[in-house]
Parts: sequence; C-alpha cells; structure tokens
Amino acid sequence: EPAPQVGSNNWAIGGGRSATGLPILANDPHLQLTLPSIWYQMQLSSPSVNVYGVALPGTPAIIIGFNKDVAWGVTNTGSDVMDFYRIRFRDSSRHAYWHDGQWNETTLQVETFRLKGEPDVHDTVYYTHHGPVDATNGLAMRWVANETDGADLLTFHYLNRAANYGDYVKALSYFTAPAQNFVFAANNGDIALISNGKLPLKWKEQGRFLLDGTDPAHDWQGWIPRAHNPGVKNPPRGYVSSANQFPADTTYPYYLGWRFAHSARALRINERLDAMTQATTDSLRVLQNDNFNGDARRILPRLLASLAADDSVRTTAEYGALRTWNYRNEADATAASVFEYWVDELMSELWGDDLPPDEQLLYPDLDRTFELIDKAPGSRWFDRSDTPDAVETCDDILRSSFKKAIRKMTEQFGPYSE
Repeated sequence: EPAPQVGSNNWAIGGGRSATGLPILANDPHLQLTLPSIWYQMQLSSPSVNVYGVALPGTPAIIIGFNKDVAWGVTNTGSDVMDFYRIRFRDSSRHAYWHDGQWNETTLQVETFRLKGEPDVHDTVYYTHHGPVDATNGLAMRWVANETDGADLLTFHYLNRAANYGDYVKALSYFTAPAQNFVFAANNGDIALISNGKLPLKWKEQGRFLLDGTDPAHDWQGWIPRAHNPGVKNPPRGYVSSANQFPADTTYPYYLGWRFAHSARALRINERLDAMTQATTDSLRVLQNDNFNGDARRILPRLLASLAADDSVRTTAEYGALRTWNYRNEADATAASVFEYWVDELMSELWGDDLPPDEQLLYPDLDRTFELIDKAPGSRWFDRSDTPDAVETCDDILRSSFKKAIRKMTEQFGPYSE
C-alpha cells in the first residue's frame, strides 16, 4: 500500500475455509498513527456485557471488536451523501430564496465561539431546506451527517451485546453516517457484510456537479430503503470482503455515487481469499501485510513494451529494475518506487493539459487510465492540447512521463543504485 493512510480493508471467511470450522474476521482500518491515538484497545465488562476491541476517545462502546458470540468491523464506503446547490436569494440580505416557484424564508442560526481572554465571536449561518449556506460563495450544502438524529451510537451499543445475525441487522438500523461496510461473523457460522448508512435516493450522477437550488427536481427524493442497502450473507464463495470499492454489482438499481476507491486492493484480497483453505488467524494477518502491487501486474508489461522501443530508456538501470521486479512493494525494492513515481507522472502527463491542477478538477481514476492505455491507445486524450504543432501518441506519453519520473527521483534521491 503506497499510501498507508489511504483506504481500509475488512473480510470474514466462513468455516469451510478455516482450520477450526468456524468463521474468522479481520479488520484493517487505515487511519494514521497519531499521538494522541485514534484507537484505544479496551475491554468492557459488566454483568450485562463482555466485549473486547478498540474504542474511539469519548465513545462508551467498542467500535470494532468481538464478544463471545459475534465479531464485527468497518471500512468506509465512499457513497455520495453530500451535494451542493446554487441558491437564488431575493437580495443581499439572504433572508429569502427562490425554490419551486416561490420565495422561501431562510433560517438564521447564530453560532457563538468563546475565546480565552478575548470577547466572544458570533457568526450568523443561513440555512435553506438544503442545508447551511457558505458565506463566501452562497452555495448551500446538503450532507447526511447534518441530519443524524444522534442514534448512531446505539449501533455500537447493540453490536457490543449482539448474539446473532438478527441482532447485527437491528444494530445497523440505527446508523446514519458516515456510511460504513460493516463486516460480521458469528459462532453459529454466519458471515455477512452490509454497506450501511442512511443513503439518499438520487437519480444517476445527481450531485456530481452543482445542483440548481431553485428546482425541486434537484432535491433529494427520499432515502434508499435500509433493507435495500448493498449486502450479502453466507455467500457460496465462503467469504465476504470490502476495501472501499463500489459495494454492489452492475445490477444494483440505486445510484450510490460516481467515485469509489481504486479496485486493486479489493481484487488482491479476493484473489488471496479465493485460494485460502484451512486458514488460521495468522493466515489473515499475513494477508493484511500483503504488499503485492496488483496495478503493476496489470499494466507494467504494457508500459515496458513501450519503453523497450526507445533506446534512451531501454538501457537505463531503472528500466532493468522494472523488468526483473516481482511486483512486491518491499522496503528495499527500488523498482516499486520507480513504478509509483512513473504512474504519478503518467497521470499528470496524460490528464494535466486538459484538467489543469489550478482548476481543481479530478483526473479520471487509475482503472479508466489503465483501460485507455490497454484498449484505446489511439484515443485523442493522449494528444496534448498544449502542443498544437505536435500529435502525441500513447507511447510518447508513456516514455516522456517515465523520463520525467527518473529525473525527479534523481533530483530527490541521487543516482540509481541497487
């Protein structure tokens, strides 16, 4: 994992894949190591509960953990639960806004900030039915986290005391945000995974761009029924897993969002779990530490084929290292660093001319980029718009980005050495 603070993983294997015949659950939340710590290992024991795991400061419950009957864990889903609306105010006072053919009154809320040794600071926040309005740009933000009823903590209260799958489902019904993939395992043999939270009912790609705050058709139309959230129980393959990827298949009828985590981690996890038999807790620990670079296996042969036709790079030590690399991101694997730097430069070289960084536009993801290189090398996207007198090809972009990556690494770390 090149960026250890990005992404979380969890999975549970059924008894048919474990050495004991009972499920085993693993959770790997990739939050940063900080002081003070985010997680605190803890056991809570009383006449009515005995649960062990990790808690967040201030929470009177275990957030990830197990009791004598069940275990559970979480990863973030990335579902789109925040939209921005362009608001038409009647005048600069912002006391009224136009929606559905009429003027509606805004709601004013005065926030008070107390400062040590200084007078209180007051800030007036305007609210439309979409949510709070940004004082600078006048956009209203609708965010599900602003609409929680405070019952989310009951999810963990009931999970701490859960004894079976039914208790798990009941506990999840109290959860609003941020939406999480709750993995589950029980001593009776059940395993499950539910992408859980309060998810807005939206038309396809609603909220990908600014929405019209005057048009009721741009409002959220309700909520995805909780029972229809993506989930699976005891699948035939004998395991469940999540790695922040899109949590459903193409037949899922609701729109969840347009940008989820890159697929590489999820694919690698499933590849390892598919091959797992007679697994122990150590088997799953080894998987948590797996550093195989699935992106390199997927795209590097194609990238190297492009470099091989260029004498100026085919003879470099960096090219040689990539050719013999085993695709593992070991601490001493220089080729892993070369690959990661190259991919960064490749993304910038391919997309930066059409989507300038100063315009804060997101690049297409790695999946789309690799697909373009592999299946559509003649695409017009490879021709840079800032060089009107030249027509760049896919191979041109691959080679120039490689050279830039090597220059940058040399400037930062010095000449290549084994």
